[in-house]
Amino acid sequence: MFRMRTFALAVIAASMSMAGFAALSQQYGKWPSTAVQWLMTREEQRAWRDVKTDEQARAFVDLFWARRDPTPGTELNEFRQQFDARVRFCDENYKVARKAGSLTDQGRVFILLGPPANAGLVSKDLGGLGSGPFMPGSAPLASGGGRGASGIPEPGSSMAHQLAAKTTFDYARPFELGLSGPVVFVQSFTTHEFVIDPQQGNVAGALATAVQKAIVTPSLTEVPEWGRTKPAFTRGPAVQPDESVVTPTAPPVVTRKIVAPVAPTVVAGAAGAHDLMLLANVRVIKVGEDSDPFARIEKKWSFHKADDLGFAFQYCTTTVNSPRPNLTMSITMSGKVEGEPVGVSTPEDEVVAEPITALPGCYLVRGAIPLESLEPGSYGFFVNVKGPDGTTTTLEKGFTVE
Repeated sequence: MFRMRTFALAVIAASMSMAGFAALSQQYGKWPSTAVQWLMTREEQRAWRDVKTDEQARAFVDLFWARRDPTPGTELNEFRQQFDARVRFCDENYKVARKAGSLTDQGRVFILLGPPANAGLVSKDLGGLGSGPFMPGSAPLASGGGRGASGIPEPGSSMAHQLAAKTTFDYARPFELGLSGPVVFVQSFTTHEFVIDPQQGNVAGALATAVQKAIVTPSLTEVPEWGRTKPAFTRGPAVQPDESVVTPTAPPVVTRKIVAPVAPTVVAGAAGAHDLMLLANVRVIKVGEDSDPFARIEKKWSFHKADDLGFAFQYCTTTVNSPRPNLTMSITMSGKVEGEPVGVSTPEDEVVAEPITALPGCYLVRGAIPLESLEPGSYGFFVNVKGPDGTTTTLEKGFTVE
């Protein structure tokens, strides 16, 4: 009986809570759950709990943005304009399943710290030998239960058949942002979302600093006139003409629209995936520069077990106006060690395509794979790239491990 009474009280409390939120329209009810949550201080989060009506919510939001306006007293809030632009970019590029890109960890860092100088897939741990399609006759590189000597989960262990990927945001002047190095994201095995690695880069400190620095006028406690939301313009009723007055009408003028031919927008490279290269450090490729990003690249074919095998390739669309391509990729490395075929592969997964400024319509895909699990020998490196239209292209290079 006691449990039923407790349950009934819980239901009543929940109903009262929902009734309190029902006073807010959808526009404001969901406002603190949008990407604006990354900007809110703890004091603002507590103050929002006292907001009960749309009028109060409107005043709260206006004051929220006014305190962050870098040019107080003007009609344009450049900070809010920049925030909206970053949210749109993140929603387009960092979306995971049904989660908006601006609500992911990558979106949070991008919104608060700004666009990085360099970003992309930089390393992958092969979390299971044979997790993807092996080359014919291939076999696992290690044996035994659980984790092998290399620290990589083996078939039969709880971590087998999983892929752990890492990506980083590199900033040109990290210390000015409060960072101690690049921001490292680790991909979740279950959601495939890249989450912040809290043990690297002092990311938490940098984000907290960015939240405080965004507030230009912390002493502002009331919405100034220049910070109030301008009412939307509404058109009044149309004025009906006086039918008693007859006005002469001019004869209709026939005009012809002359359409000038439009020059085709040609991309700088061949359409599709091409130009696979192996290298020691994928970060040396500067896709944001106006000059050729591949001019200073030193390709590599021979590696040591302690190295990361860096790889990069281009993907070009059919026209420069085509949207950013959604690509998926799988990797297979196969070879022979002491006459026995061996192989390692990764499952198909989405990849980041970075636009190349100097090559309109072309994008760079890059990454790195640790070679500690490979024995000395000769190998083939195969990348299967699936484009937006479902077409799969296989790129390949040979390399050796010493």
